[in-house]
Amino acid sequence: MIGRFCRRKHKTKEGLCPQCLAVYEYVAERRRRCPFGDGKPACGRCPHPCYSPAMRAFMKKVMIANIPYMLRHPVRAIGKRLQGGR
Repeated sequence: MIGRFCRRKHKTKEGLCPQCLAVYEYVAERRRRCPFGDGKPACGRCPHPCYSPAMRAFMKKVMIANIPYMLRHPVRAIGKRLQGGR
């Protein structure tokens, strides 16, 4: 989702811009450290929030920007989610 967001909003052609790369690395590290592992509940229901408020706000923008894709391609979106959300 971060890659699609970066391509659309920051007009990157290959890879991620420095800001989105930093966000991706932050998210990956937080996911590795999560005490719930892959069984982590949704952030709004999680008793142990992983993200800082600023990062949570940025990820909210990323998710909102990806809603049209998920609505146009629900099978792909669900498949990606089942594969680990990448």
